[in-house]
Amino acid sequence: MRPVYLTGEHVYLRAVQESDKEHAPAWIDSPFPVSQVNAEKIFKQIRETNDERGRVRLIICRKENDEVVGGATVRGSNRSADLKFHMAPWLDDADSLRADALSVLFRWQRNEHEPILIFVDIPGDQPETLEAASRLGLAEGARMTEWIARAGHRVDLVMCQWVSEEVEAVRA
Repeated sequence: MRPVYLTGEHVYLRAVQESDKEHAPAWIDSPFPVSQVNAEKIFKQIRETNDERGRVRLIICRKENDEVVGGATVRGSNRSADLKFHMAPWLDDADSLRADALSVLFRWQRNEHEPILIFVDIPGDQPETLEAASRLGLAEGARMTEWIARAGHRVDLVMCQWVSEEVEAVRA
């Protein structure tokens, strides 16, 4: 069942389900393939820690066929939110799907939880996601040069941030 309020143009985000263990490499950020045994351990840990210390793990699914294409983690408080994404590395359209998921998750955090700050780390080789972040009002706060390993090379990590208009008004 799709959550109506976490649906974008191409993806929707939902809670982790038991069947997601079968699709672990798509949504668990790991430099190595995730075995069924490790997926079981991670899944058990997620069930125990979701909503603890303001952390929620969500699954990103493609709207057209419900395929699991990634995962998102939200760590937040009443002051800030930190959004992390992991997309299935084998997808050709991972960048556009991540951009859509960012739009959905950012708006949900900003409008429903009203934080003062929102942070998002984006790989430098993801132009659609960086463009979506800019459209949403996220600004580049820092850039970690060649921080992320890719096959045969490294790319920058762009650390973006959004500051509430209320804070900006006080600072001005």
